[in-house]
Amino acid sequence: MLKFLKTHSYDIFKLFLTQIALAIFALVMTMWTFTMGPVFLGVGIFCAGFYIYLIYLFTYQIGSEDRPAVAGGRAVANYLKGLWITLTANSINIICGIMVFVFGFFIVYQQPVTVYNEAGDEMELYYKVTTPSAIEGEEPDVVITPIKALYSDSGDDVFTYDNGKRLVTLKLQYASGQTLVPCDKDGNEFELYSVSGGIINTQQNAVETWASDLYGVPMVIATFTQSMFKAIHTQLFANADWFYLIIPIPVIIAGALGYFMAVRGKRLLFFLPEMKESKRKRAKY
Repeated sequence: MLKFLKTHSYDIFKLFLTQIALAIFALVMTMWTFTMGPVFLGVGIFCAGFYIYLIYLFTYQIGSEDRPAVAGGRAVANYLKGLWITLTANSINIICGIMVFVFGFFIVYQQPVTVYNEAGDEMELYYKVTTPSAIEGEEPDVVITPIKALYSDSGDDVFTYDNGKRLVTLKLQYASGQTLVPCDKDGNEFELYSVSGGIINTQQNAVETWASDLYGVPMVIATFTQSMFKAIHTQLFANADWFYLIIPIPVIIAGALGYFMAVRGKRLLFFLPEMKESKRKRAKY
């Protein structure tokens, strides 16, 4: 195995750089179309397909360079070479995918909380955004928006009043991280209190635990290095953690198939261009 890694380290490194380059390209494209719905998914499918196609071409070229020695009987065909090269180049993705999947079971999420008014009745919560009017002298525009749900680390109930039990004022944080002022449907502002205090959010987040870094760090790495699959992950698989386990599979299959077809002198894609013999020094037979 060490001999294989030493012999093909250049191929593995080049394949990894190809992945990073396509990840940056896909990241730019998907960020540009993120709010465009079907266009976002279409761009994501294109990026994923183009990446897989490049991997196929890459290993096809390696196989086409090895074919003369195999056909002339100077070397024994190793049809799995493309598989091992692609598998090794994707080892970081595989490790990160396993970590995300495993430690995802240990992630603790914030619990939903209920808001009560002074009469002890459950109430709906709103927030308002005040925007200065574009017309001088006009009253500012006020938009009151309902909040669908609230979450906190402790899950304690939330109150619109301090009942003397040393309650702590809370900050209401929107999904984007913006701190909001809560109000009722008429726009009357009030503070929120809870026994534990802290921050409540309009979007459920993970609670900081021992598994947070073991889950979050590989998640960030896997998301970046495989940005070409982000739209598919988001739109078709609802951001499921197990998707990171299967992302490398089509890539590895493409790499394995490219080398195999080239060594056999076959073409999977009729429009595949002829591969020229590389000028760099290949392994000796």
